[in-house]
Amino acid sequence: MFVGNFIGIICASSLHCQYFFSLLFLLWKTTFPTIIMHLNCLCRLLWFAAVEFYWNVYPSTSFPSLILLFLHLAILWGLYISPTEQPFIEKESCSSG
Repeated sequence: MFVGNFIGIICASSLHCQYFFSLLFLLWKTTFPTIIMHLNCLCRLLWFAAVEFYWNVYPSTSFPSLILLFLHLAILWGLYISPTEQPFIEKESCSSG
């Protein structure tokens, strides 16, 4: 549901009240590669801070809007390539009986 809301935000360029909390969750579901693996949390917080900074630019110009679009599309790409969590699906055995 958060991903659907996020896609709507990207397409409509509008802010919803769920956006702030869902963005943190969506960033934690991504698997962004980092040079220093111990700084994954810090990099995701910096990504969040960049989104907030470019969202609050007033007056809005084309450069901050393009940066914000790039940040959002990169988060969406990170969600697309991240592994899914399906704990209720049992793995089938490969042996034939």
